[in-house]
Amino acid sequence: GAIWGGVGYNSLNDGYWQLHVPSLGFHSAPDDPTLRRLFGDSDGNGTVDGSNDFAAFGSDFGITAGSNTFDYNNDGTISSVDFAQFGNRFGVTL
Repeated sequence: GAIWGGVGYNSLNDGYWQLHVPSLGFHSAPDDPTLRRLFGDSDGNGTVDGSNDFAAFGSDFGITAGSNTFDYNNDGTISSVDFAQFGNRFGVTL
């Protein structure tokens, strides 16, 4: 699927997200987003870097086992398409 309305290929787009659960009366504070999404940031430190993320991507490259952290287009395979998206974000910090 294409990217639309904050979701691309069945995943949140890169950026900061707030969580709202109206049925529970929960809303995260507007100035304190509770979720951060950056494709390629496998260790959750907010940066796509060479220390952990690049090594993890290399380990997963070529895997065809369903959903994966590095499967950008959600096609079930970690391929050059996914590597291009990883490369676009290399060195980026949220």
